[in-house]
Amino acid sequence: MRTRTKSPRCGVAGIVASPATIDLVWADEEPDEGIYTECLTRTNVASGPIMCTFTPLLGISQVVRRFIIDKSDDRAVVQMTIDDALHYTPEQREQIAASYPEHECAARIKGIPTMGSGAVFPIDLDQCVIDPIDKCSDHWIKVGGIDFGWTHNSASANFGGIATRT
Repeated sequence: MRTRTKSPRCGVAGIVASPATIDLVWADEEPDEGIYTECLTRTNVASGPIMCTFTPLLGISQVVRRFIIDKSDDRAVVQMTIDDALHYTPEQREQIAASYPEHECAARIKGIPTMGSGAVFPIDLDQCVIDPIDKCSDHWIKVGGIDFGWTHNSASANFGGIATRT
């Protein structure tokens, strides 16, 4: 088996300097797209796998997009949450989750790519859910919204608005 070891100084980038064929690549942090495609090139002859194990703190990068959005039969995603780490007790999991900044929790606890450097509104979305309103008064301004989706299906909603008369 042809291998190259990762050194602390050059990381996976050490592969770029080598014209060698490699049987297997395992990036234990998210590589940038140039490094990832170079790894693809180096493993082509042996049809070797590339494994990437990382927390998606860089958001929907080109590498993350390749796996989560641009799905293909030659790629797979195994998404692990803290609940899959059975060597932690439930109490330890809660303590670990509480130790992260709020804007990193989804990525670190659930493996969901971060969006930006922090939440726009630093509140739990579960606190924003209300019971459905069957009918708004006719004199209310109506507001509608639509999200065409980036990493999820599209969604739309109609909201009651501001009363125009008292």
